[in-house]
Amino acid sequence: MPYSVYGAIPAPPQVPGHVYAGFWRRFAAFVIDTVLLAVGVLMIGFLITFFVVFGLLSSGQQPTDQNLTGASYALYAILLVLVWLYYAGLESSPWQATIGKRLMRLVVTDLYGRRISFGRATGRYFSKILSWLILAAGFWMIPLTQRKQGLHDLIASTLVARREHLSLLTPVGPLQPAQPQNRPGGASEVQGA
Repeated sequence: MPYSVYGAIPAPPQVPGHVYAGFWRRFAAFVIDTVLLAVGVLMIGFLITFFVVFGLLSSGQQPTDQNLTGASYALYAILLVLVWLYYAGLESSPWQATIGKRLMRLVVTDLYGRRISFGRATGRYFSKILSWLILAAGFWMIPLTQRKQGLHDLIASTLVARREHLSLLTPVGPLQPAQPQNRPGGASEVQGA
């Protein structure tokens, strides 16, 4: 059994395959999220462009390719940060899912069915870049792996499960820090010496 600073780590529970979210359910959640993000990005992009052009005109400048290029780069940077915060923020929130995943009744968990941290959700999000760069092969792994994990899930040690089966992923006992070996156990051990 592997060990960590918390003591022995139990192996992830063996559960039936229907607990995990399959490729098509995850794809439907992706489509929903993409549509929502596209609408949001278009609205934000329109507002920022409007204010940039309005600011240029009100200061007596004409919008040119040069001054609009800088605004475009700033807009892209803002939108990339907002999309990252959407995925990482919602998947590490108490919802454990983006809006699309929530509508499809899916949750993102660690290997034991627990909520993931913002850092792990960030790692999962940026690992998707690698999944895309290899001709989306990281996503096509989902139906081929035992726990229906994509490359980004394997890198971040996460699962996408159906919400109604989440309890099947949790280990029998809670994972709690173990007492370090070769150290006094506390006041009772000192008193008994």
